[in-house]
Amino acid sequence: MIYRPAIASVLPLLFTGFGAWAGVATGGIITGKVTDSSTSDSIFGARVTDVTDAANEIPGSFAGDGVYFILDVPEGTRFVKVTAEGYKDLPPFQVEVDVGPPAVLDFPLEPDISLNTAEIRLLLDSPNG
Repeated sequence: MIYRPAIASVLPLLFTGFGAWAGVATGGIITGKVTDSSTSDSIFGARVTDVTDAANEIPGSFAGDGVYFILDVPEGTRFVKVTAEGYKDLPPFQVEVDVGPPAVLDFPLEPDISLNTAEIRLLLDSPNG
């Protein structure tokens, strides 16, 4: 996991201020990027979810280029899970959320090479039958 304070300084202007003005998103924000650990490429189709409360999981939304946002997150210690097809599963990551600057949590995922191998069988018809 990698923390990026640069995004954390800009996002409050985009979300917290607008949210207060528009009457939405009164909680904190978790944001970051999901990438392939071997290539640093963005992973599209990943799922990032706040799983702190199993009955009220908070799904993330993707803004493109692997960047995700989880909005209106209750303050305090939260647990975030990321999954992506073709990548190894990770346990949930712990992050502290405040209504102030967003909590930044990047996920460099390791490819699951066991899913990239396949068994190929050739069945040949007997020439006699």
